[in-house]
Amino acid sequence: LSVEDRIAIADGLLVEDSLRTIAARIGKNVSTVSREIRRGSLEGRYLPYQADRAAAAARARPKQSKLVRNTVLREAVEEG
Repeated sequence: LSVEDRIAIADGLLVEDSLRTIAARIGKNVSTVSREIRRGSLEGRYLPYQADRAAAAARARPKQSKLVRNTVLREAVEEG
């Protein structure tokens, strides 16, 4: 989800829209919205900017990919 999607979720929750309405508005599945709210909420409040920062941190890879570390493999992939 983008930060704009997360803000739209927060706005929808503020005006008490249903999860289905929020999901339709941002073009995502209702289960995606539900999981996002569950993960990004603190003490019953959905915090879109904090949720976005947490998602970015979770996305970060702890190590370099194989294509970065292995030049032979990278060259084979580039040729193929």
